[in-house]
Amino acid sequence: MDSPVIWIAIAVVLLIVVILIAVFAGRTRRSLRRRFGNEYDRAVAQHDSRDAAHADLQARIERRSGYDLRDLDDSAAVAYVERWRGIQRRFVEDPATGLLEADTLVVEVAEQRGYPDQSWDRQAADISVDHADAMDDYRRARAVAYDTRDGAAGTEEMRAALLRYRAMFERLVGRRVDEEERS
Repeated sequence: MDSPVIWIAIAVVLLIVVILIAVFAGRTRRSLRRRFGNEYDRAVAQHDSRDAAHADLQARIERRSGYDLRDLDDSAAVAYVERWRGIQRRFVEDPATGLLEADTLVVEVAEQRGYPDQSWDRQAADISVDHADAMDDYRRARAVAYDTRDGAAGTEEMRAALLRYRAMFERLVGRRVDEEERS
């Protein structure tokens, strides 16, 4: 074979490899974006590069696959729902305490379900694998809880945060707070 023909063949092979890599990267990006939604955008903004964000999201998936997540049995779910209802009642008289109790209860339910108690950020990242569409609201609720500890959150902000916590709580418990128990 002539030397130019060999170089052309090598160039074609390299071009095919580059195209395959680009196609695979595009599929990975679309798959992660579809799975994580806004959480994908948050990860990209948080990291230095899209590749670093992809690595983070893939690590979450991998870590989560190693957890023994479990549904709550009926009696535990009922007990948690009753605790939540108590928090809502206390919130009326003392919004700050009610909101902070809601924060604590959601973390406790997540631990009971099998999401390890590491740091809140790590646990939230792990929860995002299963509940990515609720993470924006959950993070906003947590930010208001921090503002509440500092005395910087108003009652309306706390009320909105409680509703956000409630949405995550219901997902983790697997039942709605406003449903009546059927005998």
